[in-house]
Order: sequence, then C-alpha cells, then structure tokens
Amino acid sequence: MKNYKTFMSTLMLFVLSLVMAGCDEQLDNPSTPVEAPQETPTLTVTVSDLSLSVGASEVRAAVSNSDAVITYSSSDPSVVSIDANGKITALAAGTATITVSVAETAKYKGATVSFKVTVADVKPFDKVTSSDLGKIIGSDGLIYANKSAVEAAGKTGIAMIVYVGDAGTADASSTTYKGLAIALTDANTSSIVWAPSYVWEAIGPIPLWLTNDSKDASLDIRGISNTAYLVGKGSSYEAATAVDNYNVPTPTGTSDWFLPSMGQWYLFLHGMCGWTWDSTNVLPIALGDVDDNLNAVNQKFIDAGYSSAETVFEEGQYYWSSTEGDASYAWYVTFKYKQDNGNIMCGGNGGTYHYKWKVDYLGNTSHVRAFLAF
Repeated sequence: MKNYKTFMSTLMLFVLSLVMAGCDEQLDNPSTPVEAPQETPTLTVTVSDLSLSVGASEVRAAVSNSDAVITYSSSDPSVVSIDANGKITALAAGTATITVSVAETAKYKGATVSFKVTVADVKPFDKVTSSDLGKIIGSDGLIYANKSAVEAAGKTGIAMIVYVGDAGTADASSTTYKGLAIALTDANTSSIVWAPSYVWEAIGPIPLWLTNDSKDASLDIRGISNTAYLVGKGSSYEAATAVDNYNVPTPTGTSDWFLPSMGQWYLFLHGMCGWTWDSTNVLPIALGDVDDNLNAVNQKFIDAGYSSAETVFEEGQYYWSSTEGDASYAWYVTFKYKQDNGNIMCGGNGGTYHYKWKVDYLGNTSHVRAFLAF
C-alpha cells in the first residue's frame, strides 16, 4: 500500500509538472496577438454638386486623418479633370463624377466620397469662334448654348450671335470688334418711320451718302457711328431713337445697342443663312436653292428656344438700317423674296430694282431690331 501511495504521489507531481511547463511555454510563446479594431477615418471635402462653365476651375481639396494618400479621380476626364491637389477644371460640356478616396491601412479603414460636376456650354467673349453662331449672350456677358442653358444659370438671354470674323470686321468704329449679335426682341412695338421728311438730311461725313447701288450699301459697316450721329440729331430720327431707348442692359465687353448698317445686315444674313456675293449680279444670294429665307433665319431662333412672336421675324416685315441712300430714302431689309433665277435677295422688289436692295421712301414704316458688337 505504501508503495502504491508513493507511486500515485509521484505520478501526480509528474502530471502537475507537465501542466506547469505547458503554462510556462504559453507565457513564453503566446499565440497570434489580438489586433485592435481599425478606425474609421475622417475624409472632409465639399461634396455638393458643382456647376462650371467651359474653361472654369475650382479647388476642392480634401482633408483626412488617415495615413493613406488622398486620391482624386474623374469619371470622364474629357469633360472634367482633377489634379492631385483637388483642382477641378471644366474642359467640355457634359457631366462627370468626382471621386475622392483614401485606401485601407493597418490602422484605418478605407473611405470614399463623391459629387457631380456639370459643365455648361458657356464661355466668355474672348473665346468666341464661328462655331458659336446662333448661341445666346446672357445678361452676365457669357455665351450660352440656348435659352435653357441661360435660364439654368439664373440669367436672362439678351441677344443671339449672328456674325464672327476677324478683329475689326464687325464695325468700322473699332479695330477690336469681331462679332455681332442681334437683340431677341424688337426695339419698338410697331413699325415706325426712319425720320419724317421735315428733318431729313444727309448724315454727312459719318457716313457720306452712298450711291443707289446695293453693293455700296452692303459695304457700310458703320452702324455704331451712324446711330450715334442720328441720335445726336434729335428724337425726330425715330428708328435710331428707338434703338437708343431699348432698355435691355448690355454686358461688359460689348458695344451699346445700335441700328445696324446695311453691311451689318449683310453680315447677319451671311451668318444666319450662308449668303455670299453673286459677282455677276452684284447681289448677295443664298447658297443652294433655298426657297424660304425667312424660315432659315427663324430656325436659328427656334433651335435656341426662342420661338415667340416677339423674337421671330414675320413674312412681309421690313427692318430699318442706319444706312442712307440720299435725301430721299434709307435702306431696309426683309427676309423673304425669291427671284426668277432661284436666288433669294434681301428686299428686292423685282422690276426697276431687280438687282438692288429695295429702299423705303419718306413716310413709309419699318420695324427696328437692335444690334450690338463685341
């Protein structure tokens, strides 16, 4: 029995020593440690949707407490680009999504935020090209694609671009004006006389009277100085006065409103309908066999979202220029006449003046539509 008790005691001591040895081994060689949970990082950036015009930029730099690098990306880099500092640049009309993110690290979780950038087809005057014919000048002086784009920006459309050329070609009063735009409404609510006969006189050296020739008249691009001279002569020059009283503000970078000269009406028709010179008949004609020039002009307004009677031209309406012929008439335009040979002419009445722009004599009335130069 004594030997049995001794054996059992020895066995228990042996087992206990094994257990203690295991515990010491666990303490000396612990298993994989329990990691602290990853933290959610802060990622602060303005995420409200953004509207920009072409060429404009804005910085939206993000801030984060994460130890990862902040990255920026655009869903459409051809519309909107963004650099490593968060500078957004609008490149073309359209919409893109900007994504700002930090990657996952040992300490922090990953995080991502995004916002939308809409780029309007808008640009300033110094960026205008011939591709902008038919676009709208807003009250802020920027060029918009159409009425909807202007209104979406909270602005008002004031004029349509009808001519873009080289610097100095839009009006002889300036070596910088390269474009013309026409007001979206008439300057008067009804047709009026150019001037009553008792005040009629030659404008004088600004400009000299022009000969009774349509080509001479079409070379007069002095609408600004013509209008200033007529306004300076007094309110009896009703067509010029109507323009002077047109109460739509013009934006910075443009001229004041003026009564266009015949040369500027020609530039209008060239831009709106593609008219060019017929050197044989000394007559501006429409390219191709166009039956209705009035529709060609009005379609530009309709495409831009301006289709009301206040904007579009009506068949049979005439519009004054600031160009005199002599002491008996001033030149005007109308937009629907078709000659026998298929060429559309401006104001041609056939017969006596078959190859000349028709003139309006004292006492006759026409409408007035203002222009501006830029």
